[in-house]
Amino acid sequence: MTTQQAQIILEIYQSGSISKAAKNLFLAQPNISNSLRLLEEELGFPIFVRSNRGVEPTECGIAALEQAGVMWSSYQQMLHAGEKIGSCRVRIGGSSYTPMCEAYIKLCEEYQWEKKLDFSYAIYSFDEILDRFNMSALDLGVLAVPPALISQMTEKAQNRGFGLEVLDEVPVYLRIGPTHPLYNEPQIRLDDFKQYPCVDYIGSPIQHEGKMNDALVPDPDRTITTSDRTSKMEIVSRTCAYSVGSKLPADVTHRLKLRNIPLGNQKLSIVTFTRRDQTLPAPALRYLELLRNELAAL
Repeated sequence: MTTQQAQIILEIYQSGSISKAAKNLFLAQPNISNSLRLLEEELGFPIFVRSNRGVEPTECGIAALEQAGVMWSSYQQMLHAGEKIGSCRVRIGGSSYTPMCEAYIKLCEEYQWEKKLDFSYAIYSFDEILDRFNMSALDLGVLAVPPALISQMTEKAQNRGFGLEVLDEVPVYLRIGPTHPLYNEPQIRLDDFKQYPCVDYIGSPIQHEGKMNDALVPDPDRTITTSDRTSKMEIVSRTCAYSVGSKLPADVTHRLKLRNIPLGNQKLSIVTFTRRDQTLPAPALRYLELLRNELAAL
C-alpha cells in the first residue's frame, strides 16, 4: 500500500462514493478505480462493496482502513515534522453539551500563549467518532449517552480497537423558558407537553432521550432543530418549545431563566473514547481534568 492509496481509500470511505472521492482529490475517476483495484489485488480481498447508499467497507476493509489511517497520519506528521516541533496539539470529537464545550474553552485559555497551537473540537456522533479514530483524525472522543447504551457502545468500540470510560453520570431534565404557558404552573405532568414543540440538535432526535421516560413521547411532526447549543437554549428561553437534556451549569440556567423539570431518576453517562494503543497528548489529559471540574460543579 502506498501513501496515495491510503489517502484514496480513506477518502472513498469518508465520502461514501468513488466519484466523490475523485472530485475531492482532484483525480480522474478511472485513476481512483484503478488504484483501488490494484490495492485490493495486492491485499487479496475487497475493501469496499457497492450498496444502495454508495460504497461500504467489508469486514476486512475496515481493518485495512484502520491501518491506512495510521499510515496516512504518520505520513502527514513526517511532512510537517519540522513545523510541529514544540507545538501543542489535540483533536477532540464530542457532544454539544455545555460542560464539554466550556472545558474546551478553558483549555484554549490556558494554552493561548503557546507559540505553536493546533487545537480542534468538533461535534460528532458515536459512529462518526469511531470513523475518525479509524482515520487517526481524533485523539479523544467525549459524549453524553443513555446508560442503557453503554454495553453496546463498549463492545463496538473494543471491536474497533478503542477504549471507553465512563467519567460521570448527570441528571436528565425537561427544560422550558419563561414564555412557556406552563412555566409558572406549580404542578406539571409530562403528558402536558404533548401539544408543544420540542427542540434538539440536527441529526440527534430528542426521542432518543425522551424514550427514557414513557410519559414523554415528543411529536415528530412538531420538532425544531438547530446546529449549536446557543441557538437551542435561546429557542427554549424565548418560545413555547421545550428541550430534553443533561443538567446545565447554574449560570446558564439563571441567565436564560430556564425551569428544569426532572425526568424521574433518569441520567446520561458522560463517556470518553481513546485509542488503546495511543498515549493521550498532554492537552487532552488536561481537557479531561477540566471536564471533570465542570461536571463536579453542576
